[in-house]
Amino acid sequence: MSHDYPGERYIRPAGRLPEIDTRLRVALIYPDTYYTGMSNLGVQAVYGLLDERTPYAPDLFFYQSDFGLYRHRDAARKHSQVRLSDYDIVAFSIPYELQYLNVRRILAAHGIGLAPDDRAGTPVIVAGGIPVTANPLPLSGLIDLAFIGEAEGAFPPFLDDVLHVLPQLKSPQGADARDELLARWHGRPGFWRPQTGGDMPRHTLADLNDYDTVSRIVTPRTVFANRMLIQIARGCAARCKFCLAGHATAPLRLLSKDAIGERAALARDVTNRIGVIASAPTDHPDIADITATLVDDGFNVSFSSLRLSSLTDEMVQCLLRSGQRTVTIAPEVLDENCRKIIGKPFPTNAEILARTRAFLEAGVPRVKYYFMLGFSFEDDAYIARLAQWLGELDAAAQELRPKGEPPLTFAFSFFVPKAQTPFELEPMPARTELQHRRKVLKASFSGRSRLKFESPAWSLLQERLSRGGSDVADIIEFLASERLATSRVNAAIERFNIEHSAAHPQRVWPALR
Repeated sequence: MSHDYPGERYIRPAGRLPEIDTRLRVALIYPDTYYTGMSNLGVQAVYGLLDERTPYAPDLFFYQSDFGLYRHRDAARKHSQVRLSDYDIVAFSIPYELQYLNVRRILAAHGIGLAPDDRAGTPVIVAGGIPVTANPLPLSGLIDLAFIGEAEGAFPPFLDDVLHVLPQLKSPQGADARDELLARWHGRPGFWRPQTGGDMPRHTLADLNDYDTVSRIVTPRTVFANRMLIQIARGCAARCKFCLAGHATAPLRLLSKDAIGERAALARDVTNRIGVIASAPTDHPDIADITATLVDDGFNVSFSSLRLSSLTDEMVQCLLRSGQRTVTIAPEVLDENCRKIIGKPFPTNAEILARTRAFLEAGVPRVKYYFMLGFSFEDDAYIARLAQWLGELDAAAQELRPKGEPPLTFAFSFFVPKAQTPFELEPMPARTELQHRRKVLKASFSGRSRLKFESPAWSLLQERLSRGGSDVADIIEFLASERLATSRVNAAIERFNIEHSAAHPQRVWPALR
């Protein structure tokens, strides 16, 4: 297969099966741009699973609003003529709820019935990913099957069955064969048919060591430029009450130290840059030895995030030696008392301040902190105290780095309750209240460090897509029909009364109980 994106290099841990079965055509779609898709280890892992462990070589697709769907191998040209109706299975890998809008756009643009009952024969439309695992109901009007959980070990047998009944699916009796296929798989671990309903059995991979969850395509055109990503754990020991990833991917499973070394070795002829991926990589019991070994072997190592309680001074030095430029920390809220409320085990503010000073003294170029606003325990006094604490961190940075660009960034998102978490029925404030909290914080903070905020309107939309029901299809249709902008999102919030449902989830979404 030829590829046209300059600088791409390929890793195939398991090689390929000796023969490719061209009778079954599979389209794997990441419903967003090449840049964001290549930054996502989930779609890369599914691509590797299908490409290496089944005889059905998938075509990988991306999407961009100004020119539509394009094949990976045509990514540089972005004008390939694609017809999804030529495929037998269309599988969407979806890491974010807002991508539901692109799913609808893609199906509509390719003339595929937007309601499952309007589809006869093929293709069969499947969607998976963490938000789909948590709550597939918003997509129930667009897909035939939702994949609940992890694809390894469960999805390939489904492809075999589709190939077995493919002649019937393409016959005049295709509608009946399709219905029998979907009914046969509904209720098996990992498969849920929205039109049937009932329990959603999740499929969980028992042992991470059985599969290679690493990047298959290493490219300069991604957030992790020229870096091979390795997942060293799934699940999270903390399981914070607000965090979907820790609950949708439970239980915690670890890749062994030896297996991590073997997977890193796959990159040797491709890149010396390794990205270590997990909800909390430093919680791995062997992380200090793993980091030291990778750095000693000549790899430039970065972590997706750091938990201060499990980070040692030796690891910091290793990361600096390997070229780590930014350390990310997620305090989330004001102090340790508030962190107990949200279920996030974390050091005290004094320990965070001490570690910040240690990072800067050690030569870490940048430190980025992640916070949230919008919890029910917040008021103006809380916001003022939060600004004061940010000022203490900023003052330490000014003392140690008085010149040049400020090394600290405080990034704020708004708390979005997620289905299948302990906070799934928490209320979410209206836009005016979220805007007020943002305004008070900005006015109360006088330091040099950067403050960054997400949009209240987009956060409210994400809330509805996260814990909504099948009626969310009307919102998806409304927003997918035009180019998306904040003004359009605000119009949807008003038209569909999203602020009311966000503020009263127990009345509006009783099914989430």
